Amino acid sequence: MSTQFSRSMRSLKSDHFRASIIGMILLIVIIMLLIIWFFGAKTTLYEHSADVELSPNGQFSAKFADQAMERIQSGQHAILKVKSGGDSNSVSVPAIVIGIQPESNQVVFVIVADEVSMDIFQEGVKGEVEVEVEALTPAELVMQSSGAFSNQADIPLSPQQSGRSNQ
Repeated sequence: MSTQFSRSMRSLKSDHFRASIIGMILLIVIIMLLIIWFFGAKTTLYEHSADVELSPNGQFSAKFADQAMERIQSGQHAILKVKSGGDSNSVSVPAIVIGIQPESNQVVFVIVADEVSMDIFQEGVKGEVEVEVEALTPAELVMQSSGAFSNQADIPLSPQQSGRSNQ
């Protein structure tokens, strides 16, 4: 049984498409927020080393890979994670890079936190360090990973690649 043309026209006139308009506005707002995030949010990139030693003068040194040494500079912030005692808990301590020895791939750090107990830092303590080498937006990260910035160092996409290109 077919619907009369006058009834279908009346139902179209009574429908104001509010749900569709609200949905479209909500979708546009979400897309705008994602675009702002993509071009505005900063993502910090770290270089990591698990070879950390305490020197007698109270400073820490760590050995990094050759590719990482190209990106590490004096004055960069770092996070030193020290395994305290025999348990598996680790303590995170803010540090700063104060020296670089490129011939031995060693980087020297000093702790910048005042409230840290020096009792956890004993000779031969084990730990790891992460140095903040760069802060990029997701857009810059995508462009750099795709090779759009050919004059910049490659970003490793996997720990097994250790700074080599994906080609």
